Amino acid sequence: MNCELAIKEGKCKAECCGCIPISDVILSRFDNLKQENGEIIRVTEKETVIVTMDGLCTFLDRKTRQCMIYSYRPEICQKYGLIDKLVCPCFDTEGIMRSRAERRQIQRHIDKLVARGVAMLSEK
Repeated sequence: MNCELAIKEGKCKAECCGCIPISDVILSRFDNLKQENGEIIRVTEKETVIVTMDGLCTFLDRKTRQCMIYSYRPEICQKYGLIDKLVCPCFDTEGIMRSRAERRQIQRHIDKLVARGVAMLSEK
């Protein structure tokens, strides 16, 4: 499922919008849009993760479930739904809503990938 289409159609539930490394350039440019402050973890010289209480991205609007920096979103966000290991947790490639069990399984997989990526970045 194309994320842009899902958002336009109001189908996106933003279940893939977790706490990921965000470039300091984006953080400083959109500081006023952050929804929730959280624990700040510097992962590289140029990237930071903001771990929020609900585990969602600081730039996700909690009411509309839309990204407030969509045009400037990090590369990993742009890749969701386009590569095999980063599939949309809500919809299959035909745009059909996945079962609750499928969504949970995919979300656990995504969480592991993101955690592994953050761990790798913090080792650098």
